[in-house]
Amino acid sequence: MWARVLAEIERFDSADKILLSSPMWNYSVPYKLKHYLDLLMQPLVTFGYNPETMEHFGMLRNRPVQFILTRSSVPPGDFRDFQLPYLKFAFDCMGLRDVSLLTAWRTTQPTAELREQYVANFEDEAREAARLFATKPS
Repeated sequence: MWARVLAEIERFDSADKILLSSPMWNYSVPYKLKHYLDLLMQPLVTFGYNPETMEHFGMLRNRPVQFILTRSSVPPGDFRDFQLPYLKFAFDCMGLRDVSLLTAWRTTQPTAELREQYVANFEDEAREAARLFATKPS
């Protein structure tokens, strides 16, 4: 099993860029994503710890990461948001610090017309984020 974990870490670390899309689940990440990150976050493989400074340090190479996050009504920065802080911590812990964020946080709208309007407005923001991510050097 350990060889399979190491192979998955190698596959993950071989990517030039990383795109992660996730809904907010109970104010955090879905359990399948949490499980995947638990597999990747291995002491002395993807992160280390300096007991003198009491700091974790990443052991993977840094590269562009794009988060695309959705949630129904919790705005970025809200104290109820455990999704983004957890993801930023997990990736930072492994050494991936070049993170861009795109968040759709008004996905619950009272009418179909308002939902369509929100999606139409968000589409421009998403296209710009995609353009910037595509042009980032890896």
